[in-house]
Amino acid sequence: MDNSEKTKRKSKRQVILAAAEDLFTRFGAKRVSVEEICRAAGSSKMTFYRYFKDKTDLVKTIHDELVERSFTTFDEINARSIPFVEKIELMGLWKQQYMSKLDAGFFKELINIEHSMEEQHRAGARRRRSAEGYRP
Repeated sequence: MDNSEKTKRKSKRQVILAAAEDLFTRFGAKRVSVEEICRAAGSSKMTFYRYFKDKTDLVKTIHDELVERSFTTFDEINARSIPFVEKIELMGLWKQQYMSKLDAGFFKELINIEHSMEEQHRAGARRRRSAEGYRP
């Protein structure tokens, strides 16, 4: 696969992510179907499933990207040569603007996904300990 094909594949994935994030932040992930995401992204379901196992996988990916963007934004604000109080004000303003774009249902879904991911991690750790013969 040459660089142009890799770029094209990456951009298709990014288009799907952007379309899904837009729909999820407006309507919540539960109310948006894979078909609606594909329609908004101008791609087929086959293309969707090439990049994502299912809608939950897509939501987790968006969750991770939102968290990463948040840390990047806060780091950029923190790196500015301005008084600490102004940094806190900018962070608060950014958070307020960001949260105003999110559908309340999607925000709750993101929290539930994070909780679910933590539970899966704990369950995996328990299985590994059990397989190794560990007994508390």
